[in-house]
Amino acid sequence: MYDRYVTMICEKMGDDITYENELKTMVKQLPFKGKFKGVHPRDKMEKIIKNIKNKKSNDQYHIFNLDTRAQGGSHWCGCVISKGIAHIYDSFGRKIHVKKPAKHSDLGDREQDVAENNCGQRCVAWLLTCHNHTLDKAMLI
Repeated sequence: MYDRYVTMICEKMGDDITYENELKTMVKQLPFKGKFKGVHPRDKMEKIIKNIKNKKSNDQYHIFNLDTRAQGGSHWCGCVISKGIAHIYDSFGRKIHVKKPAKHSDLGDREQDVAENNCGQRCVAWLLTCHNHTLDKAMLI
């Protein structure tokens, strides 16, 4: 399922570096029904995660960059906030350190080769997997 979504997203966006506006445009075409909350630099995403309070709130979908706004951008990660917990996806299979405890998708299971530049597309595909299947299944990717 995830691999099919990556192929579909790359067919629409290309498979090279993506920018904030391109990701926002792509996500608007998907059936997330108000769950998608934005594309953010790391410093803004850390504030969003830090301020998670409501464990009964509806799921929120985010894409964030590992760099701050001032740094310009290096790598996109996906995040679903569900039941008061941030669930983070990194296509390189790394643990992303944030100021509040978070759950990470399958660590050490790299989907993206270092020669590829499609981390943004992979984040969109991961969010689509969460939406169309389950967060639990997406966390196994």
